[in-house]
Amino acid sequence: MNEFLPDLFVESIQRLALGIECTDAMLGSRIGWPVEVALDGVPHPLPRHLRPPDANRWEPPTSLRVVPRRDSCRHAVLRTPVTPDTIGLRIVDREQRFVPRRLSIELGESTGGRSVRPALYPGATYPVSAGAVGMRGRIIRDGAALRWARVEARRTTDDVVVGRAFGDQHGEFLLVLHSEATRGADLILPFELTVAVFGPETPPDPGAIEGSDFDPLWDLPVEPVDLGPDGDQVLAGELLPDGYVSRPGSVREVEFSWHGLIREEFDFS
Repeated sequence: MNEFLPDLFVESIQRLALGIECTDAMLGSRIGWPVEVALDGVPHPLPRHLRPPDANRWEPPTSLRVVPRRDSCRHAVLRTPVTPDTIGLRIVDREQRFVPRRLSIELGESTGGRSVRPALYPGATYPVSAGAVGMRGRIIRDGAALRWARVEARRTTDDVVVGRAFGDQHGEFLLVLHSEATRGADLILPFELTVAVFGPETPPDPGAIEGSDFDPLWDLPVEPVDLGPDGDQVLAGELLPDGYVSRPGSVREVEFSWHGLIREEFDFS
């Protein structure tokens, strides 16, 4: 029996379960470049005969289901009879303009479509605008790269956050400061900010995580989102993942100038 049309017509209804609009954390607007959104899970490699013909030959295709990208730069998960109450997302930019994220979206029992706007932070190849002020940095832990770190820059005068960055799998990050990094009356060049690096208190154990042998994002933390005020902060990248801490050696005063991006190295040991 049709829901809207007379029975002489063949009716097909598609309802939205979750809409995803990835945004540039620096600009606050949707990302126009192609960004891959997939339903998260353990990405078991596909046999060669099942690989799509247009797959990148340098990257082993996996069994994760890709969420189609629309011409509006949005992605849509359609509701089906088996749609779970919680949807896991894996967001990756193959060009490394943005650092990947993994999210767990709690839909609840609502049958209506929900939408989220996860913010993605600059990666190694992010096109930094001329005149931007910030830092390219590297973080090490016990002599090795600290993967998936978080970085915050605060004004030393009032402890206000004026810049955030996400570290990548190589322990590198790109921190671009907001325009309010200094106040007009206090505009002294150069100026100092307090930069803090955060990472997992206990290094993740590869033997305890399925897929660590072939999944490049095996230790990227999954961030739960409940579609409330706290969830908005998670989507914006303002809340640290569970278990993330700072260490005395990873918080220090850094001098910035208006002559481009400075370079620093932090030790999280």
